[in-house]
Amino acid sequence: MSNNQVSTNFKATIKDFIALDDEIRILQQEIRDRQKIKKQLSHNIVDFMVSNQLDNKQISVSDSNLKVKTSVRTESLNKNYLENKLTQFFSGDNAKAKQCAEYLYNSRSKNEVKVLSRTKNKN
Repeated sequence: MSNNQVSTNFKATIKDFIALDDEIRILQQEIRDRQKIKKQLSHNIVDFMVSNQLDNKQISVSDSNLKVKTSVRTESLNKNYLENKLTQFFSGDNAKAKQCAEYLYNSRSKNEVKVLSRTKNKN
């Protein structure tokens, strides 16, 4: 394979990558738009079902069933949260709590991954 062939193949690969990246960006925006609408519709349906005491019922619609479910979401762990809870745990000993939080944050494993990134030029 000559350098000219490699260069031509490489350019074609880059061109294909750019075209796919553009297409994916458009599709992702369309997905975000649809998810926003879906979220609002879901909120409206849940509000209606709860206000009409249908939250423990199942509604059959064509090939699907709709039911209101209650889920519990756990608050994310961040440095401030850890420090506050550790201060409470160590009965107000801020120094010990900060030291423990720092240890936990600094001892987390880190993975280095090489990823191709594209920034679009503004015309």
